[in-house]
Amino acid sequence: MEIIACDPGRKSGVTIGSPGNFEGMEIDYPDIYFKLEELVMTDKYSVLVCENFFITSQTAKKSVGLAWSLRIIGVCDYLCTRQGLEFVLQSPSEAKNFVDNKKLKEYNCWFPGEGHAKDSARHAILYYFKNHPKEILP
Repeated sequence: MEIIACDPGRKSGVTIGSPGNFEGMEIDYPDIYFKLEELVMTDKYSVLVCENFFITSQTAKKSVGLAWSLRIIGVCDYLCTRQGLEFVLQSPSEAKNFVDNKKLKEYNCWFPGEGHAKDSARHAILYYFKNHPKEILP
């Protein structure tokens, strides 16, 4: 089973594949829209896992990234609904707390870049541990 995992933002991280065969990339906004559409339309993937965005009292102070993340989450939801693909939102803190840098390296997900591809990999790994542990455990 192969998945798509997304860390949405002005520069988004995307991880595709399955345990032992993950590929990570970082994609600028708005090019992320076209990449997500391309991936979802292939019918190769079973699920799109996306980092959720929570609006808090601090959001107004940091609202620069608000529009990008929310728009990308909306596009993910739309594409999955249109294609009949499962769409899963996960907490950023759960992914970062569960999948530390050591785990990223263990699963060959230490991708180059600004860290967005690594964050999407955290969501991919977390998804497998929560939903398909036999596919990711040694």
